[in-house]
Amino acid sequence: MQQITRPLKTYRPDIDGLRAIAVLAVIAFHLDLSLFAGGHIGVDVFFVLSGFLITFTITQKTLNKKFSIKTFYLQRINRLFPALLATVGATFIASLFVLLPNDFERFSLSSIAALFSASNFLFWSEAGYWDVSSNTKPLLHTWSLGVEEQFYLIYPLLLLFIFRTRINTAKFLLALTVLGVIICYFYTQADTSGAFFLLPARFFQFFIGGALAALVHEGAIQKLIIKKHARWLLLCTGLGLILYACVAFGNTLYPGLYALAPSLGALLVIMSGSSAIGQGCLGRIFLENPVFSWLGRISYSLYLTHWPIIVLYRYSTNETLTPVEVLSLLTASIITGAILHYCIEKKFYASRFNIDNSQPQHKTQPRQTLITLALGLFMAAISLHAWLNNGWPWRFDNLSYSAEDIKAASYKRFAYFSKSCPVEKWPSNENCIGRDAKTILFFGNSHEPDGISFMQAGYSETLKKYNLVTFGTFNDCKNLLRKKQQWKSDNEHCQNRLNHLLDPDFVANIDVIIYSAHHTFLPHNRGGWEIMNDLKKINHAIKIITIGDYIETNTPCVKFLNETGNTESCFASDNIAYAVTNVETQELYLEFSFLIDLYIDRLDLLCANENLASCLSQSPRGVPYSFDKHHISLEFSEMSGRIYAKKNPTLFSDILNNATAAH
Repeated sequence: MQQITRPLKTYRPDIDGLRAIAVLAVIAFHLDLSLFAGGHIGVDVFFVLSGFLITFTITQKTLNKKFSIKTFYLQRINRLFPALLATVGATFIASLFVLLPNDFERFSLSSIAALFSASNFLFWSEAGYWDVSSNTKPLLHTWSLGVEEQFYLIYPLLLLFIFRTRINTAKFLLALTVLGVIICYFYTQADTSGAFFLLPARFFQFFIGGALAALVHEGAIQKLIIKKHARWLLLCTGLGLILYACVAFGNTLYPGLYALAPSLGALLVIMSGSSAIGQGCLGRIFLENPVFSWLGRISYSLYLTHWPIIVLYRYSTNETLTPVEVLSLLTASIITGAILHYCIEKKFYASRFNIDNSQPQHKTQPRQTLITLALGLFMAAISLHAWLNNGWPWRFDNLSYSAEDIKAASYKRFAYFSKSCPVEKWPSNENCIGRDAKTILFFGNSHEPDGISFMQAGYSETLKKYNLVTFGTFNDCKNLLRKKQQWKSDNEHCQNRLNHLLDPDFVANIDVIIYSAHHTFLPHNRGGWEIMNDLKKINHAIKIITIGDYIETNTPCVKFLNETGNTESCFASDNIAYAVTNVETQELYLEFSFLIDLYIDRLDLLCANENLASCLSQSPRGVPYSFDKHHISLEFSEMSGRIYAKKNPTLFSDILNNATAAH
């Protein structure tokens, strides 16, 4: 490692400009601007920037014998924590008046996680079967701060190890970058939510920024960008990659290899301004203009404030955003971000990117840090009390469903499912009635429990003579592929179920398959169709009944029930996120129609002339059709099954005798 041989600017306004682009991309994404459906990649840009700035600062201070690991950690606390604490506290107070107990209970847990830099672990744990809408999570965006803070915890130690062993820093970090890309790719294939939220799949973004910082220190980059055309090419290519990712990455398996585009884009933009003279004319216009420079300076505070404002507003209005509301929320975010920056962030940590330490550094004040940490623990204690006490239901009078009630209802929908015979335990499980009995297989995604509840309520006596076997959802079957006439998944538990499902001995015993899946005939359910097709090829006598999808809402019905005492607004047009009155138009309908023997149209069953406003939204006893946005509650499934059975009392005898069943 060597000293810088050419003078570098102590403050780089182009980096603030890049920060502005990153935070604006994230805000556009969170405001649901369709043009920027991939705006979440702004976080990737921040990760690369963090790797570059931290590596540069630590390296320079180490060379000048001014680096202290204790001071580094204290400065990170003073840099990040006061503004975060203020955001969590203000959001907590606002949420007291806005969030219903079940949502406030989850919020309280997320505030504890945010204060302890563990948000990414919490939201990763929720990003599966039980996940609720991001629009009920005001602190969801703090997952990225958790990733950064965990990186800051270990990275200085890694750099000190590199320095003391005299390994070439740039080469070592580049090697770690390559390793990180490989980890990111395979991690994304195995666990997409884990790769998105957790540090291992994000390491390469920090390392690639760090490698660039090391190369700048060695003077290697400056030699490459002496000519202005080289700087322009790097800048335009980098900005182009970032813009492309913002526009094109709205529906991709992310991060994976796709994360390379915004990461390399950020790297090239930083590189283009890394000479002694900084950016050229084009870079100064795009990155160093007064607006972007200012937005970049307040970008951390702006990032913190914008999402709680958007979430709490949308939660209160239950509506999609109009252009006027989008502009108003953007303005409110910028104003509150500026207030947070000038009143809190700058008061605790006001230094800029200081490359050569020519600017005076603000001294770390341990007492100030201790006070900040004490306030954080106090805030965490209050949040813990709210979480342990079911979101403080005393805030509302006459709640139809408390947080405990909603949680219990979510588990209750598995009442019949839990008493079934799991496919991997057939026929020896206590809930199986023997190898010789006829078998009904319940199959689908997370709506599979609805299928068994529907049928048990309507045909309980008939089903007593069948083995009721459940597959247990193909949602967890990562990378579901057919290989040499066998189905393979990267998920071990799914693979075990697949092996038993496709066992010829078991397939020979299947009489009926009840297929229940959200978005029944959309392409992402093709794997389910192909598996059932394979089963029917093995056993031609299998009959397949498909229970159609119902309605998905933007806001859960239970929220309306708690606010107004009824669910009249649940199926209002502006609250319906998904409903198909004409299933023949869906992509997989034709393929399914050749495979299935009966389609039960739930909209036709529960709505007058398939008029969505007339659809039933609760059971006769007032239980809402769903406690989230689309998973059918137990009582509503039972009601639906009884209504259908009343119209079709001989369903199973008809279908097994090849009679034509009514849709």
